Amino acid sequence: MSNTKIKEIAASRSAFATRVVGSERLLVPVKGDMSEFNAMLTLNPSATLLWDHIDQETDVSTLTEVLVDNFEVNEETARKDVMDFINVLHEHITSNS
Repeated sequence: MSNTKIKEIAASRSAFATRVVGSERLLVPVKGDMSEFNAMLTLNPSATLLWDHIDQETDVSTLTEVLVDNFEVNEETARKDVMDFINVLHEHITSNS
């Protein structure tokens, strides 16, 4: 199910403009029904890295590896962080589309 959510997020990427402010990236909805979305999403450095790696071919294991390789985090914690990120972002995208 999570890999399906990743594909849906990847398909929605073009509905966002991104802006970097300090160490955070802002996702601003700009297309279609997403423009009705009433809040920007703020991504911290790890969420920014995940966002940059999401595409139609990405899966939970790949994103987990990305976090383990780039941050001092074990695989279990990285996987939980990936799942939390996917679920929150997917909820925002699907509830506002």
